[in-house]
Amino acid sequence: MSEPPSTPALTCPRCGGTPDPEAGPGLLARCASCGVLGRIEGDPSQGRVVVRAALSAGEALDRLAAALAERGSGPPAIERHELVFVPYWRVETTLAGRIEGERRVVVEELRQAFDEQGARRPIVRRREDGTEAVVREIQEVQVALVSACPLEEFGLPALDRQRQMTGELGVRRRADLMGPLAVFTPALRDAATVLDPIVGRERALDEARAIVARREEGLAAGLLPGAVVEIERLGEEAALLFYPVRLSWFRVAGRPGQAAFDASTGALVSLRTAEPFAAALHRRALGLAALAAGFAVGSLLRLAALPPPILAGAGLEARIALAALALGAGAWWLLARTVRQLATETP
Repeated sequence: MSEPPSTPALTCPRCGGTPDPEAGPGLLARCASCGVLGRIEGDPSQGRVVVRAALSAGEALDRLAAALAERGSGPPAIERHELVFVPYWRVETTLAGRIEGERRVVVEELRQAFDEQGARRPIVRRREDGTEAVVREIQEVQVALVSACPLEEFGLPALDRQRQMTGELGVRRRADLMGPLAVFTPALRDAATVLDPIVGRERALDEARAIVARREEGLAAGLLPGAVVEIERLGEEAALLFYPVRLSWFRVAGRPGQAAFDASTGALVSLRTAEPFAAALHRRALGLAALAAGFAVGSLLRLAALPPPILAGAGLEARIALAALALGAGAWWLLARTVRQLATETP
């Protein structure tokens, strides 16, 4: 796979210093050296913005120990910890337009009813009462996020047209709520691990346009067929956003684990520990036992439905079917009891 093209850092046109964007991703920035606020010339597609980390390593490890304590585990033995900047494409699309149509009018009526004991209880009934015209002006900014590299191994959700939910990760916040932002510079690699993007800008724009198209289709939700939806996309701005995540690898009770913290908000994004060996062995044994019981029950039922010539006419079909059902019920009860017992014994 070819390496993504390198991106030059933005520079101040007055003194050559590094601009520091205060209003979010974009090219309007204040120079950290001379303080001038102006528009930095360049290709907007090349903008790379960094969300600064606010959560220290010590705070992350303290929160990890507290999270494990809530699960009933002892203190973790930290094997490795690092600050990672994860790349996301952030595409902001401005939508404007008008929607005209009709929708059904639903009226709610509160009535009193009496139950069998004579107690009064309210009942809400809904009925349709004609239609009403709907005229709505649309003016909004749709933000689409696309992961620029695989993230599943870190316990982070991959974002694309199929998924925009981020869990506890705050990368969906408005840019003005992300805290101080900075323009990406190579010096960032000296203090943290920076994951290079492998998803290009054009592919990210394709994913974002699919997300916006789905939003446009949903604008007419609730209206009767025949609604007129006139939506235009007035602008499309894409920026590569590097978001800070603190990752920890540890062992607890002899088992390896991994945790990921949002280094901007401090939220715990994921916490995973390996399953105990005994529990994993028991789970596989129970799976094999369930498979064997299912095979035996299925074989008996097939024998009852299609008896061989030696058993045909002997009237044993019903007894074989009953035996199969009894075997299945007994196996289910035994497996359920074993699972409950293991659940109480497993720490």
